[in-house]
Amino acid sequence: GPKFDRQDLHCNVCREFPEREIFQCENGHLMCSECHQRIIQGTMPLCPQCRVRLSREKKYRNRFAEVVLSSLMVPCKMTGCKEMVQYGNLKDHHQRCGFRKLRCKYHVLGCTWEGIYNDLKGHQKKCPLKKA
Repeated sequence: GPKFDRQDLHCNVCREFPEREIFQCENGHLMCSECHQRIIQGTMPLCPQCRVRLSREKKYRNRFAEVVLSSLMVPCKMTGCKEMVQYGNLKDHHQRCGFRKLRCKYHVLGCTWEGIYNDLKGHQKKCPLKKA
């Protein structure tokens, strides 16, 4: 029988995992909300996969795909981070990840340091512009 492949949850247009609602054509081909919106606003709203007509009035969400996708374990995209995170929690993780990129809080005074959150405190303690 058919096997589950996480690639099947990618948008059929942009090939990314959808970040919000997942829509589908009547044959079940998935699209992220941005691509779906762009297609139904076009002159020929057709599914990019099977070419079936997409209705502008009736939009079919696939809530099951949304639930499955949000529970998938995916790697953090921040360089250096080795954490696996549920896709539904990825945005929250990125906001607090120790490997997220930041600038020194003294950049408004001209500090050019950029680095990861884990190194920020160490830099700011000895930042030459701290005393300026």
